[in-house]
Amino acid sequence: MAHSRHLLFVSLALAALLSAGCAATARLYSGPELPRDQVAVIEANPMMHDFTARGALFGSVDGAHVRGTVLRIDVLPGTHTVEVQCSFRIKPTLLGTDFDPLTPITRHSIMRQSRVPLTVQVEAGHTYQLDVEFTREQTCKPLLKDITVR
Repeated sequence: MAHSRHLLFVSLALAALLSAGCAATARLYSGPELPRDQVAVIEANPMMHDFTARGALFGSVDGAHVRGTVLRIDVLPGTHTVEVQCSFRIKPTLLGTDFDPLTPITRHSIMRQSRVPLTVQVEAGHTYQLDVEFTREQTCKPLLKDITVR
């Protein structure tokens, strides 16, 4: 019974956060709102867990600052420059040694962040998602995946 009440509380809290607009969509073009098949959608990827904890958020798009709560942007088709804010956890003992960003150990780890520009070509009606790969130099290489479902 106590578990059910806890689950209900967590569910209600999550619903309240989502309805409050914690994660937003930004329309980054001028003029009237266009139909979905005339714009490209780029989604942030705030936290990925595979071999390491990492994330990719928007810093800016075409020089316009994007708030940290924006997890999706709508843009016109064409070429855009996305500044990707990369975050990843590393083990402090790896600093000063051979760095392996894919270490599965996140206990006693620290967060590293960097901003890296990425020039992309996007098509109308497509949905893309930011992703990042990490280098042994403790930097990130941003990528854009087309995740359009047809």
